[in-house]
Amino acid sequence: MPDDKDRSHLRSIPTDPPGQAILPYGEGENANSGWSGTDTSEDRAKRADLGGLTAERQMRVIRLLRTMTHDHGITVAELRAATGWHHGVASSALSTLHKGQQIARLAEKRGRCHIYVLPSQVNGRETQPQGVNQRERLLEDCYALLQGLDPHALRFFTEIDRRERTRIMNAIYRRRE
Repeated sequence: MPDDKDRSHLRSIPTDPPGQAILPYGEGENANSGWSGTDTSEDRAKRADLGGLTAERQMRVIRLLRTMTHDHGITVAELRAATGWHHGVASSALSTLHKGQQIARLAEKRGRCHIYVLPSQVNGRETQPQGVNQRERLLEDCYALLQGLDPHALRFFTEIDRRERTRIMNAIYRRRE
């Protein structure tokens, strides 16, 4: 987690023409705004990206941060209230802009929600880089742990069912924290 002086993971808001979406997932013609993993979610995201809806939503967030919030920032709950968007749409707009380094997520929370601001609104407050989720971090830690097991123990571990394996790895992970 960077300290409040390290803002290397942030960039200024681009002066791109309106309508150009930030698509931080994939590359080239496969660039996209992301989806939850289902076919319907993927189809909906692709339609929104190609049809300009993603760019429109992102620009609305940027306008809100520039004009309405000052340095106060906005949470997903506040964005929902201001726009009428459901949680998934509001969360997606914020996280995609954050992953695209167009906005910053503060370490502090308001109403149990992270606060998002423009990079120029950070004002020395601690920020959080966009990162891997807890499940990915757990899997990386579990992989590192398994590398240290002797082959006999590893053979036993692969023979137990997935649910039991997950339960064991979660217990190990919790002890290591």
